[in-house]
Amino acid sequence: MTKDLLGGPISAAKLNQTTASAVTACDAADGVTDGIIDDPRTCHFSATANICGAPTAPATNCLTPLEARTIDMIWDGPRNQDGQRIWFGLDPGTNLTAVNGTPPFFLGVTQFHWDEHDLNFDWHTVSIDKYPQVAQDGSRNIADVTDTFGDLDVFRRHGGKLLTFVGGNDQLIMPRGVINYYRQMASRFGQGAGKGPDFERLQEFYRLFRAPGVGHCGGGSGPQPQNLFDALVNRMENGAAPDQILAQTAGS
Repeated sequence: MTKDLLGGPISAAKLNQTTASAVTACDAADGVTDGIIDDPRTCHFSATANICGAPTAPATNCLTPLEARTIDMIWDGPRNQDGQRIWFGLDPGTNLTAVNGTPPFFLGVTQFHWDEHDLNFDWHTVSIDKYPQVAQDGSRNIADVTDTFGDLDVFRRHGGKLLTFVGGNDQLIMPRGVINYYRQMASRFGQGAGKGPDFERLQEFYRLFRAPGVGHCGGGSGPQPQNLFDALVNRMENGAAPDQILAQTAGS
């Protein structure tokens, strides 16, 4: 995307400033100003606020209009030619520098291979107008690797208990994708078809915990979830389903 729109990557300083601006704009939405966007789904900050010359632009590391458009597209996620979302984007508050740079992020190249079921697929051939089809191919082809399109009937019948944790600012696994799957399962295992998600019934065997501000498996600005494996063992061996997972900031 940055190659096609800008000819190269956006500087880390500009990305970090735009992320900080988004956090400043949306931090207090949950009633607490703590440097964390509690729920990025409620954050409607646009990178256009940081365009150089705009009244809201920062004193340093402001953006060109194309840079702002690029960041907004990253936050929004890939869409097809009809404007329909194919998958979710990175959320405001997420560290964008982790997947930015002239050399491609190595897992991104692997993802292209998975999407197309082709180890020789050349990512250099993917332009911004062709990427939506690659992403769409991935949504059809990758289930045999991730199996996130399947249901949990067999797992549930065998007495399985599932606890899922996702960082609210995960750079690699889009948190909204995890939340979307959880909502789908809540609809599947609810009281009946057409009645909408039934989270209470789903939580009898499957619980999801979102860690605001936390990155991929840890890190980020949010407090880090603690004793995750112990919570699972306690759930299985003692039948104690956790209502919350305690977290703490580094050094506390």
